This record gives sequence, structure tokens and C-alpha cells, in this order.
Amino acid sequence: MTKPMVPVNRHIMVEKQAEEKDSFSSAFADELRTLNQYLVVKVVKASPDCEKVKDLKEGDKVVIPANMIVEFDIDGVSYSMVQENYILAISK
Repeated sequence: MTKPMVPVNRHIMVEKQAEEKDSFSSAFADELRTLNQYLVVKVVKASPDCEKVKDLKEGDKVVIPANMIVEFDIDGVSYSMVQENYILAISK
């Protein structure tokens, strides 16, 4: 049985989103996606020591540079993390 993963050290666990149109898909977000330099990801859980984005909640969508996401597998479960200072925008 896999124990729940808890982000620490100002990291935020995120989930990559399938390409879809949603309320955050403004012309700006669409342009970011086409450049493939940025990702819109969903927040799963934030480290309790996050200072810049204290009001970040599970399910919020954030824009991050694509090359700043850290991905790893533990016991067959995949995780994606990003440090809080790489969040460029938040959609609540």
C-alpha cells in the first residue's frame, strides 16, 4: 500500500491537464500552450511552508514554465511537483 505523498520545501504537487478548452483558456493561455514553453496544471496539494501562494487550493489551475516541473515515480505511482516561485498565474 502506497502512503500519501506530501510536498515539502515550498513545492506544490500538480497534475498535468489534458488539452481542453476551459474557463482559463483565454487568448493568453492558448498562446502559452502553443509555444510549449508553459503548462496549465491543476494543483493537487501544496507544501505547508509555501509563502507566496498561501491561498492556493486543491483544484486551482496554475501556469508554470514547462521545464520547471519535476516528475518521478514511487511504487508505480507518478508524481509531478513544481516549486512555488515558478507559478506565473493562478485561476481559482
